[in-house]
Amino acid sequence: MNRIFLPAFLLFGTFLLSAQTPESEPPRSHPAVQTLIAWAESQNKEEPESGPKLFEPGDLKKIKEEMGPGGEGFEKRLSQTILADRDNLTFRFHENSKVSGTVFSKKQPVFPMTLREEQWWFDSIEAEKNLNRAKSTTALADIQALIAALNLYKTIGGRFPTEKQGLKALFERPTEAPLPRRWTQSIASLDGLKDPWGQPFQYQLVDGKPVISSLGPDGEVSEDDVSNTP
Repeated sequence: MNRIFLPAFLLFGTFLLSAQTPESEPPRSHPAVQTLIAWAESQNKEEPESGPKLFEPGDLKKIKEEMGPGGEGFEKRLSQTILADRDNLTFRFHENSKVSGTVFSKKQPVFPMTLREEQWWFDSIEAEKNLNRAKSTTALADIQALIAALNLYKTIGGRFPTEKQGLKALFERPTEAPLPRRWTQSIASLDGLKDPWGQPFQYQLVDGKPVISSLGPDGEVSEDDVSNTP
């Protein structure tokens, strides 16, 4: 089986869909699967007008922008991967819904879809939710790695960086007091100080202990923040 269809779907985090793989194999002939395959066939033949639409123009533009240079030829590559995996594609509705669900490749969820005006479309809202779930998991792992780097900083230097010195002290030796007694670079790049949404991790000392937070997809203090606090 091919892995997730394309980097775009790794981008959207569809491999972390909240829907669980069904105990019994769902039908292969569901209209959502048929729409996906029909779209792929028309794209592969370079006759897109002969097949159904799958992406809203704005969604397709966003995918290509997120992929950067790799967005060129996106539809062709995606269609080839879908057709190569067509015998493995099945569909399952999301819980308590008859208008949205997920196309699976064997037991791997790969493509969220929604029904609008009797047409199945790529579900960009569900994909975005799954992307943020995936990024939250990555953010938490990044935070744990930064906490480990801070503990090393303290072991070698005698104390944690101040809030003013910030996490940058893990990359560049502080030049203002309080200076560490010894120092070693513990992160390879300043990019390591940004969360998966591209925003700087927040650093605080609470009761003398480091607390690192990501402000999540909205970039504001809210319920979707990720932190090493309980």
